[in-house]
Amino acid sequence: MSSNIKQAILWVVGALVFLGIIIGIAIATTPNGGGSSTPQTSEIRPTAEDWIKGSIDATVQIVEYSDLQCPACAGYE
Repeated sequence: MSSNIKQAILWVVGALVFLGIIIGIAIATTPNGGGSSTPQTSEIRPTAEDWIKGSIDATVQIVEYSDLQCPACAGYE
C-alpha cells in the first residue's frame, strides 16, 4: 500500500473515533440518556413498616433506602 492510502485510512479512522466520542458525549449529556423527555414521576408513600420522621402529609418527602450488605454502609449504620 502506498503511504497516501495509509494516511487516508488513518484520517478516516481518526475522524470516526472523534465523531463517536462527540455523539457519545451528546447522548450522555441529554436528559434520560437521549430517551423520552417526558419526566418519569411516581409517588412513593410510606408504609406502616417504614421509619417516619415528621408529618406523613408533608409536601416534600425524602425516601432513603440503604443496602446494609455493603460493608461501608453497614459500618456507617
